[in-house]
Amino acid sequence: MEHRHRRPLILFIEDESIEQCFIETAAKRVDGMPEIQMVQNPTVALRWLAETPIRPTLIITDLNMPQMDGIDVVGALAADPELSSIPVLVWSTGFSQEWQEKLAGSAARGVFYKPDTLQSLIAFLASLTRFIDAGCPKLPLDLKRQIAA
Repeated sequence: MEHRHRRPLILFIEDESIEQCFIETAAKRVDGMPEIQMVQNPTVALRWLAETPIRPTLIITDLNMPQMDGIDVVGALAADPELSSIPVLVWSTGFSQEWQEKLAGSAARGVFYKPDTLQSLIAFLASLTRFIDAGCPKLPLDLKRQIAA
C-alpha cells in the first residue's frame, strides 16, 4: 500500500558524503523546501523503498556510483510496478556520449549537471518545488541546452 507524505519528500541517492552535506546545507536556505531523505547507497535506497509504504514525491539519483549506477537505479524503479510512477531525475558532474544515449532511452524525467556552487545548488533546489508543483513533467534530455540555460 502506497503512502505519500503530506509534505513533498525528495529521496536523494548520493554516494558522496560531501555532496550530501552540500545538499543539506543548501536545503536549509530554500523557503518551502520539501523534506529530504538522503541515502548513500542505491541498493539500500531500493530496499528502503521496497520495505516502507512511504513514497517520495521525487527521486534524484547520482549517475556515477560504485555499486549501481543511476541508469540501473532508473531501470530498477521503472521495472517495479509499485515504484514506477515515482519521477526520477539523474544528476552528475559529467555525462559521456554513452551515458547520454543510455539516459535518452531511460525512464528518467530529466538529467542535470550537479551545481558546483552553493548559490547554484540553492537555485536548483528551489526549482524542484516548481517542478513538483507542475507534476514532475518529463524534461528534454538536452545537456547542451541545460549548460546554456
